[in-house]
Amino acid sequence: MKADSVIKCPSCNENTHVVQATQNVQNFGEVLITAIKCDKCGYRFTDVMSTEFNDAVEFKALIEKEDDLSIKVIKSSSGTIEIPEMGIEIEPGPASDGYITNVEGLIVRIEEAFSVIINSSKGKQKEKAEKKLNELIEAKNGRKKFTLIIKDPYGNSALVGRNAEKRMLSEAEAKKLIGGIAVIEKNP
Repeated sequence: MKADSVIKCPSCNENTHVVQATQNVQNFGEVLITAIKCDKCGYRFTDVMSTEFNDAVEFKALIEKEDDLSIKVIKSSSGTIEIPEMGIEIEPGPASDGYITNVEGLIVRIEEAFSVIINSSKGKQKEKAEKKLNELIEAKNGRKKFTLIIKDPYGNSALVGRNAEKRMLSEAEAKKLIGGIAVIEKNP
């Protein structure tokens, strides 16, 4: 199913298109993908949601060889991403997007965020961001092992691949995830 409709842009209030499509993701089920892009102001929003009710969940995968970079990453707007070895945690905020990519694509997204930090900071903050960026480049090139964790209180996110482990979250763990704010570095 694919649907195209017109809404008022949340940023500039001009008419803009919303495209929604369903896709069946192997080992995950059917998802609804929503995309908004305003041609007038450039506002963009995407989200991925399961079409079924799901329980709070955590997926974890050890990324240790080049093949692991192809593990599918389904991140909804309510998903939290963690890479503990690098001290990286990305919590959802009001502008959080959902997307479907693979581990390599996720690393590229995180690299882009660190590039922005590097270009807009000085001193210790810039040095820390440069160090994290170098770690990410090593990971993307298969030279650094790391653990990728994705948690979602609504069960709309997942890792899909041969070594992805799934664990149901307790009610207390799910409540801690709800209402997070966007953070890039867990341990500055």
